[in-house]
Amino acid sequence: MTAGQKSYAIAGVTVVAYFLAGFLGLVLLSQTYQIALVWPATAILMTYLYLNEVSKWPLMLALCWAASVLADYVAVGDAPTIVNVLLSTADVFLDALIGAALLRRFTTPERLFTTIRGTSLFLALACVIPPAFGGVLSAGTVAVAFGAPFLEQWFIWWASTAVSVSLIMPLLVVFITSQTPLRPIRTRPSEFAGLMVLTLAVGALNNYSSLAELHFLYVPMMLLAALRFGVMGVGVTATLITAIEIFNLLVEAGLIG
Repeated sequence: MTAGQKSYAIAGVTVVAYFLAGFLGLVLLSQTYQIALVWPATAILMTYLYLNEVSKWPLMLALCWAASVLADYVAVGDAPTIVNVLLSTADVFLDALIGAALLRRFTTPERLFTTIRGTSLFLALACVIPPAFGGVLSAGTVAVAFGAPFLEQWFIWWASTAVSVSLIMPLLVVFITSQTPLRPIRTRPSEFAGLMVLTLAVGALNNYSSLAELHFLYVPMMLLAALRFGVMGVGVTATLITAIEIFNLLVEAGLIG
């Protein structure tokens, strides 16, 4: 495969992954709110933009915007409305674009998760600042269209994007840029499997136990993941915890029997 073919293949995989992630976010859309509670698609697009030349950005932005609108159509079954279009615009052209531009300006992939400064910049420039801008457009759109409280919708947008980017982007960046991203996991597979089982057990206790809330038990899981498996271990463990809590929330809401 030539360099050009590889570039097109990566772009194609990114667009498909963005569509699938957007569809997942819409499937988990709250019945009360018009803004998705999780939105992993932003992390996928932001990662691509951050790791690729600026000359490739316009086409990718256009394709992912179209994929976002298409995901909404497939998930909802109705023709896209101006609300859908504006929400897609907020995600693609504000959240992902601003985050990638800030990261490229102030840090490099090699330093992003290997220093305290790099990690702090990632949290601020990718997770905190961009969704604050995207949230203004999205919350304003929903407030005007449906009469929803602006600040409440803004916070939901900001929190869902910040959490999704902070969980998923480190996994993607390390996996793509590192020569041996899975080495800590491969060298201790039994230990890692045990960590995943313990994390699932804590999630089950939180959902089915009549005891008090046991979310604090996730803390030693995250500490063990950080000490033994590095960024990839923390990312996988945090993503698993998030999936468990989303599942528990859906069960509590009666959306899953």
